[in-house]
Amino acid sequence: MKVSKKEIDKVAKDYNLGKVKSYELIPYGWVNFSYDIMTDKGRFVLQILTSEMNDWKKDKLRLELALLEYLHNANFPYAIPTPLKNLHSESIGKIKGKPFRIYRRIEGETLKVLNEKQFRECAKALAIYHKYLKNFKFKRKYEDFDKWDWILKNYKKMKKVKPKNKTDLLMLENLPFFEKAVYELKKIDYSKERIFCHSDWHNGNLLFNKNKLTGIIDFDDVEFSLK
Repeated sequence: MKVSKKEIDKVAKDYNLGKVKSYELIPYGWVNFSYDIMTDKGRFVLQILTSEMNDWKKDKLRLELALLEYLHNANFPYAIPTPLKNLHSESIGKIKGKPFRIYRRIEGETLKVLNEKQFRECAKALAIYHKYLKNFKFKRKYEDFDKWDWILKNYKKMKKVKPKNKTDLLMLENLPFFEKAVYELKKIDYSKERIFCHSDWHNGNLLFNKNKLTGIIDFDDVEFSLK
């Protein structure tokens, strides 16, 4: 999704970012479009949310914003993408009808392979994250959404696929195994030991300065789930 200089300047003005010196599209990301913006007040990331914002996704966005603000106010010891607010005290704006948020760029390096010290840093950070969120409360409008029923509904559709290649045949051959596994998972009581998990905790979302983990990004998939 292309954004013009005029649109970037308007965002900078609305969010009090300073005078724009440069901006460029960040060439990665599966769902959203992100821009790296340099101003006379520092570097910022503009993230445009391109997926359809139905009621369930709006509710997830509310959760993400509330969780990030909670961690920020609790002095969470790692840098996180806390959305900035505009002149109207709003975290979410719109460009070409698409919602966006903006936050200060978090410096650090993503690593494809972790050494032992870096791996221990990840485990330590995850434990600290869970500790900080132990008392975080959030009432979701769609918290009763049944993920397992949604998966089974899609499996039902997949069963009707007429195989056109080896991939389709492999999918149909193994589908009963995964379907059976989901039915077993539905029997588990998930009402205890639940917390708002990051749900996408991997190398690509963890930022390092050498062996020190300094930042955590991509809280889009926060879920109320088992630790």
